[in-house]
Amino acid sequence: MWGGSLDVPLIGGSFATPALSLRGAYSQLGGIDEYDLKTYGVELFLAKGFGPFMPYAAVGRARSDAEARIPLPDDTTL
Repeated sequence: MWGGSLDVPLIGGSFATPALSLRGAYSQLGGIDEYDLKTYGVELFLAKGFGPFMPYAAVGRARSDAEARIPLPDDTTL
């Protein structure tokens, strides 16, 4: 499996204001001929630091595309 994500800060947080960022992610399963799997998603993060703590909230959407291929046996007679 391989994949990656990209975080883009929309609003940089400061002492008085929260930070807002957008994340896009993608992954794909490899090495298996009979099964294909791809996942991707997007999330929106809101965070605000209070001293050593950084609580955050996130909302997002994820999607998966999967396809399986079952090969027929060589001898299909009964």
